[in-house]
Amino acid sequence: AFTNLAAALAFAEIGMHVVLTDGVYTNANGLSVGRAVTIESENGPTKTTVFTSSSVKDAWTLNAEGCAVRGLTIASDNKDVYGCGRAFDILNGTVDSCVITNFFVRYYDGVIMFRSGAGTMSNCLVTGCTTKQRTYFVYLATEATVENCRFVNNVCDADSNAYGALFRFNTNGKDAVVRNCLIAGNDIGLTCDAGIFYFVNNGGRVEN
Repeated sequence: AFTNLAAALAFAEIGMHVVLTDGVYTNANGLSVGRAVTIESENGPTKTTVFTSSSVKDAWTLNAEGCAVRGLTIASDNKDVYGCGRAFDILNGTVDSCVITNFFVRYYDGVIMFRSGAGTMSNCLVTGCTTKQRTYFVYLATEATVENCRFVNNVCDADSNAYGALFRFNTNGKDAVVRNCLIAGNDIGLTCDAGIFYFVNNGGRVEN
C-alpha cells in the first residue's frame, strides 16, 4: 500500500485501480493521470477528500482514454492566486461521482477545463467555488460531455471585466453537450457577459 497518491499513480499500470481508503489526502498537488487507470474512493466522497493548494495551476490533469477519477471530494483552500487554482484540466478521461469544492480561479479558463479529446464529467457536485476575471466554471473547448451534475452555491465575479459565465462553449464546431444538470443558487455578477451559458465559435448544446 502507498501513503503518497502521486507515488501510487506513478506505479499504476494500464487497467489498474488505485483505491483510496477513508481520510484526507494532502500530499496531492498537481496530480497527472496519463494512463488508463482508475482512481477511486473505497467508501465515496463523504469519506475521502483529496486536497490541493490554490497555488497549484491544476489539481488534476487527465490525459488518457479510459482514465477515470471516481467518488472523491476534490477540495482546495479557496485562496485567490492569479492564474492558478484549477480543479481539472481534462484532455481525455472521466470524472464521475465527485464533489468539487472550495476552488478559487482567477484569469485561468475555468474550474474544470475540457481542453481536447472527449472528456466526460458525470454525477458530480460543484459547490462553494469562485471564479473571477475572465474565468468560467466549466470551459468546453472540445467534444466534451457534462451530464447529471449539480452546480450549486458558486460565485462568478467578472471583476469589472466583460467576461465570465458558468459555462463557456468555445468548441469550433465540435459537439460539446451539457445535459440534465441542476444549476441553482449561484451568484453571477452583473459584469459577467453571458450569465449561465456563453457560446462562441459555433458548436455546443444544452439538453434538459
